[in-house]
Amino acid sequence: MCPICDLYCDFTHLNSSCTYSKITYVFDNWATIFFAGLMSIWATLFLEGWKRYHAEIAYKWNVFDLESEKEIMRPEFQFRVKKKRKNPVTQETEPYVPFFEKCMRFIGSGVSVFFFVSLVVALAIGIIAYRIIIRSIINDSDHGSDSKWLQWKVIILTSITAASINLVFILIMNYFYNWLAYKLTDWECPRTQREFDNSYTLKVFAFQFVNYYSSLFYIAFFKGRFLGVPGIGDLHEVTIKGQRLEQCDPAGCMVELVIQLFIIMVGKQFFNAFMEIGLPICWSIFRQWKLKLPETRKQQRERLRQERLDTIRSQPHGVAQYEHDYALNPVYEQFLFDEYLEMVIQFGFVTLFVAAFPLAPFFALINNIFEIRLDAYKFIVTTQRPMPAQAKGIGIWMKILGIMSNFAVLCNAFVIAFTSDFIPKLYYMYSRGTILGYVDYSLSYYDSRNLTFHRPYMSNITVCRYRDYRKPPCSIQDVLGVMHLKDCDNSHDYSYDFWVILAYRLGFVLLFEHVVLFVKAIFANIIPDVPTKIVLQLQREKYLARQAVLQRQGNILSTRRTSTPTKDEHDLGAAQSKETESEDDDATFEAGKMYDGNDLVPSRQLSQILTRSREHLSPDKAVPKTAPPISKPRFRPKTAQSEPSNLTDLRKSAPPMPSQITERLSDSVESFQTAPPNFDSDVERKDSYEIVAHV
Repeated sequence: MCPICDLYCDFTHLNSSCTYSKITYVFDNWATIFFAGLMSIWATLFLEGWKRYHAEIAYKWNVFDLESEKEIMRPEFQFRVKKKRKNPVTQETEPYVPFFEKCMRFIGSGVSVFFFVSLVVALAIGIIAYRIIIRSIINDSDHGSDSKWLQWKVIILTSITAASINLVFILIMNYFYNWLAYKLTDWECPRTQREFDNSYTLKVFAFQFVNYYSSLFYIAFFKGRFLGVPGIGDLHEVTIKGQRLEQCDPAGCMVELVIQLFIIMVGKQFFNAFMEIGLPICWSIFRQWKLKLPETRKQQRERLRQERLDTIRSQPHGVAQYEHDYALNPVYEQFLFDEYLEMVIQFGFVTLFVAAFPLAPFFALINNIFEIRLDAYKFIVTTQRPMPAQAKGIGIWMKILGIMSNFAVLCNAFVIAFTSDFIPKLYYMYSRGTILGYVDYSLSYYDSRNLTFHRPYMSNITVCRYRDYRKPPCSIQDVLGVMHLKDCDNSHDYSYDFWVILAYRLGFVLLFEHVVLFVKAIFANIIPDVPTKIVLQLQREKYLARQAVLQRQGNILSTRRTSTPTKDEHDLGAAQSKETESEDDDATFEAGKMYDGNDLVPSRQLSQILTRSREHLSPDKAVPKTAPPISKPRFRPKTAQSEPSNLTDLRKSAPPMPSQITERLSDSVESFQTAPPNFDSDVERKDSYEIVAHV
């Protein structure tokens, strides 16, 4: 085999890659394609199952229909924004950020995010440079058999050390990226807390996605793709200060990808477990120690004895719980964010590169079994109780999981097609009828006499092999014979088989992606997001609420007919009877009848009656004399604290509503009472006109 570097590396034997080939076959075999497809479909089933479970717990916790129609502005937004304008919806003056200023803030934040994402890529390139340097140092060492052993194990050594260093950088940069994303989001000055959370989540996820997956994408899709041919100054190769980029072993890059994924994923899980259980305990001990005053050991014993006596006298049952809780670790504003981020990153490890490391779901399962109990201990024992708040779902995280689920299909397709040897082996076997001779077929020839540096161990080698599909040079005809050089080229261009295999690889990506996405779409559409029992229960509640409204209105109308009308009610009934052609009181509100509002315009006499009813309002809520005359149906304002005596008597005489329906009707009745005075007369809702009739 040709030297893996140009300056200090020597020739190697092909049989030194047998161990890597055996390890690679464990993960790169015929079952990989089916397992990757099943995991992509599993991602869809997982998300659909989560949506159904989310609907169940949302209904159980009474937040299924939670809607924040008027979100509260963040205090930081109100404090920092000095410009104000009238809200066209509420007609209230509130802080306002001009569109141009908002765009400039978004652009500045986006440029900052792009810069630090590029910094993450630069760190990944630094890891590549480290691999090259370590490889050169190992190959430059000349200490007998130990040096040769290191040369044979150079891939394992550089992969493990580089992955460990990359993990350390990832864990260190996590805290910096979270702090940076928080500062950038706060600088954008979002109006509501939901806008702040969404912007902060996108920034942190962008940072962490590149931070965790950049090295994996490099090994899977870029390593060994830009090497060219051995030799210095070749036009086909990319170098860093004269050093060729690292190349894959003759067995492929799958072993390095497995090592990198295993160290980052499992190492991250162990680190997070320590941070969730070990660090809170350390902080709790530190806080308890910090609360104590500096004193001698004798003074401490006396003080503790006196405190125990005082406790027994004042509280026989022990120390109050709030005193114990005061020494616990306080929760910060985004304390749940890290929990969501950890699960999303783990979801990416399980789905994006499952074709390279099929054991990733197994390690994720073991981690989550312990994670449940560790989180329970952390939130209950070592952390203060957070302030509860209602939420309808997990927010933008659901969209991120959906995007990653679809992106995993494309990623696994490229891993199978370009990282593994599945397509080249399949093409070779079907074109020749056997798999024998595939290794020789996958290696190209090079004239080692063109190498300018002396090789101390193997100086008499004239032809070497390297992993690629290129034409052999015509200068080695005297070594190999004419039969092997029917299609030779001294410029080492790509061979015909390279382009055929590339076409098959791209075709496989398209076929795999379309088939799996089609199956995912079928499952996503046939599985309802809300369980049937929840849908039926919601329909039952709506039916009961509607029946309760109709029953209440019927009771009010029957009470009005049987009771003795007052003077105002008598005048109101006379005015309505003159303007309607029907003698039936309920004919105006027939079910299915369409109204345009013109038949409900009050007459002059009715306007006078309703105007007199304003005088019964409290002095602080009375309508001014300059109020415009009533010319169309009006709803009762929400701010009215009292009402005419005749309507009060009617309300008191109405029978009470069932208790099990009162809570469900509170929101709907409130919406009728708080309708604006200039409510559109073209509204065609029957229940709205029934409320008008009641008033």
